[in-house]
Amino acid sequence: PADQIHLSGPTMGTSYNIKYIEQDGIPTPKAMQTEIDRLLEEVNDQMSTYRDDSELSRFNQHQTSEPFTVSTQTATVVKEAIRL
Repeated sequence: PADQIHLSGPTMGTSYNIKYIEQDGIPTPKAMQTEIDRLLEEVNDQMSTYRDDSELSRFNQHQTSEPFTVSTQTATVVKEAIRL
């Protein structure tokens, strides 16, 4: 039988836990951990309300009428929030 893999780590003031069944054709657990951590850090860089340097915080602090360019990911989340 295939092994169950458990990945976990800190993120955004809490932690995540992921369990999956190891299968042929998917990345190694180490590669998965690296990619998960990278993606969560990217979300934090873009949308954290706790970090003054995040894209969302810089947008909220923007005080001119000049356009403020945001990433596609942030724009998608904002559009969905407005829709809801």
